[in-house]
Amino acid sequence: MKQGIPKKWLTYTNNFSMLEEAVDWEPLREWSLSDVQRVTFKSGDTAIAKMGHDSMAGEMRVYQSLLEPFNLPRPRLYDTYENATSNIFLMEDLGKDTIEMNPLQIHFVNAARRLAEIRKMATCRMSSLNSSIYQNYFKSQEDVLEDINFIMENQNLYTPDELGILKDCLEELPKHLDRLYREHEVTITHNDYNAKNLMITNQSIIPIDWSNAYLSPHLGDLYCLINEAEDNGIDKSVVIEAYSELDKSYDIEWQIQVGGICWLLHGLCWVCKEGIHKVPVTRSWMPPMISSINECFKQI
Repeated sequence: MKQGIPKKWLTYTNNFSMLEEAVDWEPLREWSLSDVQRVTFKSGDTAIAKMGHDSMAGEMRVYQSLLEPFNLPRPRLYDTYENATSNIFLMEDLGKDTIEMNPLQIHFVNAARRLAEIRKMATCRMSSLNSSIYQNYFKSQEDVLEDINFIMENQNLYTPDELGILKDCLEELPKHLDRLYREHEVTITHNDYNAKNLMITNQSIIPIDWSNAYLSPHLGDLYCLINEAEDNGIDKSVVIEAYSELDKSYDIEWQIQVGGICWLLHGLCWVCKEGIHKVPVTRSWMPPMISSINECFKQI
């Protein structure tokens, strides 16, 4: 059954001439902060229409400021529109085949290799960014510690044990951040390098949903990929080995755990600031995220 234009899109359709030919809208995600639709046109061709608000309104700028200068693998942008609080764009539809839907070992291996390639490409082209863009997207050691402090301000959200884990994190993490930022180069962090965002195209992997990307040396993306691989019965050593074909760092295991902590803190901070108010289900994410931070420290 064909779907007409969703109500929240009516205001914006006049900004996109392509949408005059739309005959069907298939909802892929309908959140208050983010709406994603697959649009079918009279020709039979399809495109992805994305709308982001507030904290999820940054993906179009990430494309223009980081992905394009770094020439990273990505869907093509067809048309864009933005205002003070939102961005809306039409982009290439890469199909429906994600690693989440087809969680084979070969795809996780290819995703690890792709991640190493992306990080290498971004590092090599970092000097092409102007200083204002770099500073806008760079997440410093101090920014990570600010995340912890903000998280702990909301003490009513945690059990005593969870607060204890966060306090230990605040005490122990600075020395690891010092080493991370001293010994490893800044690159791009996707910040949601999960199976649902990894499209399989001719056995190659193309990441989508770059809305939370920033610049940092941490390896949280590989941490995310490994966790999902293990959830699907795939030994993490296979994924790490594939990543290490290009990245020969001597301390990959340590980087993965520190990266995991950085990624988890970033997510917790967003949940505290915005998630629990606009996406209530995110409140349930907090206990397992704090538990995962504790597990990362145990592995270091």
